Amino acid sequence: MPPEFQTPSGVKITVADSGAVEAVQPGGSGRQFSLPRLAMIGQTFAVGASGHQLVPIKKGKLLVRYRLLSESEDRILQITSPVADIDQAPVLRSYHPDVRDFLNTVDPRKASWTVVLDEGIPRIDLMSLKVKFPSLQTLVLHPVHHTEEEDHRRVRATDLVSQGKAEQLAQNPVFLARLHLRNLELDQVKRLVTDFPMTAEELDFVRTFLQIMIRNDRKQADLAKVASALKHLDELFRMASLLEQGMRDMFDQEMDRMNPAIARDLLGLVQKRRTAAPEKEDQIYFWECEFRLSKIAEKTA
Repeated sequence: MPPEFQTPSGVKITVADSGAVEAVQPGGSGRQFSLPRLAMIGQTFAVGASGHQLVPIKKGKLLVRYRLLSESEDRILQITSPVADIDQAPVLRSYHPDVRDFLNTVDPRKASWTVVLDEGIPRIDLMSLKVKFPSLQTLVLHPVHHTEEEDHRRVRATDLVSQGKAEQLAQNPVFLARLHLRNLELDQVKRLVTDFPMTAEELDFVRTFLQIMIRNDRKQADLAKVASALKHLDELFRMASLLEQGMRDMFDQEMDRMNPAIARDLLGLVQKRRTAAPEKEDQIYFWECEFRLSKIAEKTA
């Protein structure tokens, strides 16, 4: 049976399995709208009841109560309501300890979700959500007070420079990538792939910034001028991430159709991987990659 509700003013509401909501007024007039979906992601939420819930509507906003573990009183979250002429509307709410659990539980591509994340969620997870699912409405609960030691991934790179913290982060490739991208020093970003032993997480984290800049190239003239260079960097970091994750079959397939310019920029990374490989088998693999990339790089881009 589909969930059915009746609001204090007498509106009868039925929620279909598809997420379509039908609200019928006491006088018989009705209307349909899409079910609002809300995911609370993080470790600081006091987990309440999941599922369909009626919540009040005020001035076009759904008023959703929630509580943090560190607090004894409820907070109220206001999100845009799909309907304004009834007193209450249903919301489908779920709780998730982290982003991975959210993605394993629901498919954000099949419905519109509002996602509320606590301050403990890694910024890379937030950026990945925004890049992969642009339609998601994301809200981050920031703490009222910040500690002296702030995570460099949560603070703007230029703010860290102005605070005199750049020197201590000079060996952090993610921080350097953010700083160089903000200054459009794209050659410096390219060098990071070979100058630092970056993890797959770090490579993908840089890609989230690149992809946001690529999406904004039509809105900002300075980004439009370097749009092709940004796409080149995104592809370079994608290929480097495949190598770092050990996805050799996919990397081999990508080399069959690789742009010569990408091949040239990957050569230094593959050479470093070959010389650092402890196993003979790995050394042979990277030597073969180096040979193939050299042949591709000789072609006209």
